[in-house]
Amino acid sequence: MSGGGQGPKGPRAALWRGLADPDLLIVACALLLAGFCLVGLQWMFTSGRFTVVPEARFLRAPRDDWGHVSWQIGSLKRHPPKKTAVYLLGGSNVRECIQTEASLQQAIAERSGIDTEVHDLASTNQHFGESMAIVENAPLTPGLMVIGVNQTRFSYDPASIRLQLQGRELLLRSPALRQFTMSQGSGGRFQLTILPGIANYVSGWVQKHEKTLAKGRLTVTPYLKNRYTETQVWSAKRKRSRVDLWLGNRGAPGGDFDKYFEYDAALLEAMVKLATERGFVPVLMEVPQNEEIIRGDFDQYKQVYQPFCEQLAQKYGGYYIDVGEDTGLVNADFRDLTHLVEPGRAKWTSALAAALAPIVPRTNDGEVAP
Repeated sequence: MSGGGQGPKGPRAALWRGLADPDLLIVACALLLAGFCLVGLQWMFTSGRFTVVPEARFLRAPRDDWGHVSWQIGSLKRHPPKKTAVYLLGGSNVRECIQTEASLQQAIAERSGIDTEVHDLASTNQHFGESMAIVENAPLTPGLMVIGVNQTRFSYDPASIRLQLQGRELLLRSPALRQFTMSQGSGGRFQLTILPGIANYVSGWVQKHEKTLAKGRLTVTPYLKNRYTETQVWSAKRKRSRVDLWLGNRGAPGGDFDKYFEYDAALLEAMVKLATERGFVPVLMEVPQNEEIIRGDFDQYKQVYQPFCEQLAQKYGGYYIDVGEDTGLVNADFRDLTHLVEPGRAKWTSALAAALAPIVPRTNDGEVAP
C-alpha cells in the first residue's frame, strides 16, 4: 500500500521535478540572459553601432590596422559615402602606396572631373578572405573596389583564411566567406559568430590600455597610416636577402604559392563576383614591386597569376591594372621590396589616379543619386 503525499514516480516525473527546481530555473534564466547579451554585443559590431565610440578611443595601438579597418567599415555602414566610392583593399604594401586618401581623391578629380570618396582599407597581411569580408560589408554605394594582387596574396592557407569567420582579425561577419570555405571543403560549417574575434579584440584592448585604465582614464590613440619613411630604407643587400628568402621558402617548388594558388584564386574569383553582384566595379591592381632589386625573379609567379587576373577582370566586367611601369619608381622609393616611402607614394598616387580616372563610375557627376 503506497504512502500518502507521494508524487508521480518514473524518469519523466523526475525530469519535471528537476526543471521545477528554483536553482535550476535561475541558472536557465541567467544563461538565456547571457545569450541575449552576446547576440546584442555581436549586433553592435555587425551593425556598426559600436562606432559611437570614437576611433581614437577604440584602437588598441597607433598601428592597429585591423581595428582601424573594422571601425571604418562600421562608420561607413552608419554614414554611407555621398560621392562615388573608391575602396583600396590589400596588405600593408597597399596601405603604404598612396600619400593620403585626400590626395588620391584630388588627383582623380583633376583627371576625371568626378568627386570621389577614397577609403584605404588595407591592413597588414590582409588575405583575400579578409578582403571578401570588407566587400560584403561595404555600403552599397556605386564605386570601385580596388583589390591589390601579387604572389604573396595567392599564398595563404585555408586555415589562416578561415579565422576571419570568427572575426579575426577584422571584426566583420561574412556569410559569403563561410559559404566559400564550405564549398571548398575547408570547414566553417559551425563558425556562425564573430564573438571569438570580439572577445580577442576586447582582451587585447584592455591589455594595451591597462595602465591608463588603472588611473581612471581612457587612452587617445590616433591611427598611424604610413609607417615607413626615407630614413628607414633598407640597404640593397638586406632587400635582396628578402628576395632569396621568398624564393627558398614560400615561393620554392612545392611551397605555399604552389600549394595554395588554386584555393586563393578561387577565393579571389568569388570575391570579384560578390563585388559585381553588390554593384561595385572590381579593379585588380598589381601592387608596387622593387624591380631594381627583384630583377625579374618573381616573374615565374606573375606568369601564373597575372593571366588569371586579366581573365577574371574581363569575365566580370572589371579591370586589371599595372601602373608600376608608368611611375618611374627607383630603388630609393622603396623601404624594402614592396613598401613605398614618401617620393614613391607621390609617384604611385599620381599614376594610380591616372589609371582610375577613366573608369570611375560617373553617378550624377560624382554625387550619388538619391
